[in-house]
Amino acid sequence: MPTKDFDLDRLRGEILDYVRSVGLPIFHCQGIPGEEGFLYWDAAAYPDFRQFSDVAREAGARMFLFSSLEFSSDEMDGARETLADVEMADNDREDANDFLDSLRPNVGHVAWVRIAWQQDGRRFAYERVAPWYEKLLDLMDEIGDSLPELSDDEDEGPSGRGGFYSLN
Repeated sequence: MPTKDFDLDRLRGEILDYVRSVGLPIFHCQGIPGEEGFLYWDAAAYPDFRQFSDVAREAGARMFLFSSLEFSSDEMDGARETLADVEMADNDREDANDFLDSLRPNVGHVAWVRIAWQQDGRRFAYERVAPWYEKLLDLMDEIGDSLPELSDDEDEGPSGRGGFYSLN
């Protein structure tokens, strides 16, 4: 279970309740932590999302963009499958598998949350990522860097269009 001082399950609920209470619409969207194209609020120095929300309203925000992710066993299983495809020392593989096992109590809990708004072509965001999820993302980046690159034939799939094909 997430630590009480960094409980993103609670934070997600508080953010949604607060934004609803100030009367701005919420656009639920998808995303990934640390996504490019956002100016990120300094949540380490100013952790209260209400300050971010107040700045947005004072600047004329008319809608909030909201993204979050509950950690799933499917995501953990996918990480394990990807790990199996990488050549690495046995002790490194064992450490990675132990780390993935340690994540099981987090299944069903919020891994990251972001609230954002857009103005004059810029997107401003308040984002929090669970430390355990940041470690998982770092591990997956390392594993991804170790995966063999696909040849042009493998990359294109059956139709030669990057794995997408028409049934027509």
